[in-house]
Amino acid sequence: MPQHVWVAGPGTAHPGELLAGDAATREMINAAIIVARTCQHQRIAEQDDAREATWRERALNAEQALKPPMPNSSAKSATWKPNGLKKPSSASGP
Repeated sequence: MPQHVWVAGPGTAHPGELLAGDAATREMINAAIIVARTCQHQRIAEQDDAREATWRERALNAEQALKPPMPNSSAKSATWKPNGLKKPSSASGP
């Protein structure tokens, strides 16, 4: 059976104050408030971590895009010379 708890509303002398209930009810409500706040703080921390990871990845991608291209295996197949394309010495030709 659900238990009803009455609290003072906004504009009263003590908003949020329990208007009815015994000490056990107050303890149960305070424990529920602590659990709810803890869950909320954990959820916010997880969301912050996810946002930070996204921005860190974006920053690394931007940094990588600003670096000059590194030579790779396809770039070794030919080199550019002022007078034109030169075949590498390891290439066999006629």
